[in-house]
Amino acid sequence: MKLFSLVLSAGIISGASAVSVVAQAANSNVVFQRPDKGTPITTQEREAATDEFLTILKDTRYYGFAESRIHGTPEGNPQGHYWWGSMWTGVQVSKVAGQVVFTHQNNGSDNVGIHTAPYLEGACYAYRLTGDRRYEKLAQKLIRGFSSWILSSSRSATDAPKILSRSFYPSSFESFEDGRALKVNYEAGRPGVATEASDYVHVAQNPYFGDLWVKNNRSIDDIGQMIRAMSQIQVCHNIFSKETQIDLEEMNHLYANWAKSVEDAQFVIPGFNKQAEIVVKKNGIGDYDAFGKFLGFNPNCAGKMAIHFLYDSQSRGFNCGNGLSILERVLNRYLSNDVIEILRSHHISSIAMAELRGQKDIALKLRQGLATRIENDLGFARNPASRPKLDTQDIPAEFVHANNVGVPLTSNEIRFLYERLHQAYEGMRQPQFYSTFHLFDSTVPDGQYNYDAPSTGLYFYTLAPMVGACASTWVQSSVRPLLNCERVAAALKNEAMFN
Repeated sequence: MKLFSLVLSAGIISGASAVSVVAQAANSNVVFQRPDKGTPITTQEREAATDEFLTILKDTRYYGFAESRIHGTPEGNPQGHYWWGSMWTGVQVSKVAGQVVFTHQNNGSDNVGIHTAPYLEGACYAYRLTGDRRYEKLAQKLIRGFSSWILSSSRSATDAPKILSRSFYPSSFESFEDGRALKVNYEAGRPGVATEASDYVHVAQNPYFGDLWVKNNRSIDDIGQMIRAMSQIQVCHNIFSKETQIDLEEMNHLYANWAKSVEDAQFVIPGFNKQAEIVVKKNGIGDYDAFGKFLGFNPNCAGKMAIHFLYDSQSRGFNCGNGLSILERVLNRYLSNDVIEILRSHHISSIAMAELRGQKDIALKLRQGLATRIENDLGFARNPASRPKLDTQDIPAEFVHANNVGVPLTSNEIRFLYERLHQAYEGMRQPQFYSTFHLFDSTVPDGQYNYDAPSTGLYFYTLAPMVGACASTWVQSSVRPLLNCERVAAALKNEAMFN
């Protein structure tokens, strides 16, 4: 309750200026029709895809793998600091005398929302299907991880958290959570090596984590994924325990206030300078209008609207049409994959946020645009030369998330997803990856190992939100279902998902 009290006493949250999304999360009546294209998916194809999906989850200990890699500050730490976890980048893994060591690098962790968000969604979905407390605990740890990225900006006990950090580095620790002997070494990030994009800022008296270093200047790269996850997990609010509900509500309040600060800064993400003073850097990596100022129009209207809906239930004149910008229609072939993914992820998150806010007409138009987007992207994935900068492993994730926000896939799109799932089935379960998925087992000797799971056909983290085909509040499960959901729900109750 310490955080919630500070947020309220600081006057951050007010009913008029920052409206939490929890109360509006139950509105799930979605009807969006798309004519099918391609040979209809057969029951046999769906059952075969379900077989392969569940086999990957079981053989990789999917949720156990996520649980073993997600870290931040352990629960029950002797300092009494706020506990949390996220899925990082830039981590080296070794095993020394039987103890696993995660060593963070001096270049820091970037865009961690891209990697963390899918596991949060997947934990919520699995909990909704099973009621298994272990999934809820994983979701709670990640919810607190989202909150931690803002809490790290509090400079004293009386300074309300306002800034969203890029990442941050508290004290190193050793723990034995869930029977796993783990040492986490953050020292190379205290401070790390500054770059043109970001620097390291010392916050010596943070009330949640003690002495820490913040990597400043958050970019827009992973905000779409974060908003998508924050919107999707609201469906779990009423089934979570009271403790997790409080954590979720606190996260919602923190991000409502943050979103208002971004809009007040004309859609530039505020950050810290080297002296831990709040600054707004226009035309940089956190400026939603940076492309627009150069090109003379706004290519990411949907992203700005998604941020707006984080704190305001009214549209206030926002009109993004179908979410597809002139930039994509004219310069599509020449855009980098990073730019494409920024626009794609914000488009998807804007649909979810419009639904949460009861803005169904806006959500409908955005779904129409997303249907066009995924149809186009299927063509690009089938003919990579037509968009040479495209990362085709992002396309299966796009299809999964489109389905999760109420855009039913055509048979052609489902079949492409099944093809990539089969590649994952063949590639991720190879014997050389045993040590990656069983790192903490006594059978794995000392040595150097991978922090990340292998990605074949699709990104490993795409598998978690695939559970949303059976649990997302907006999926139209009667229209060309992706998986056999009875079998998915039954399988997720198996301990093999963790052990």
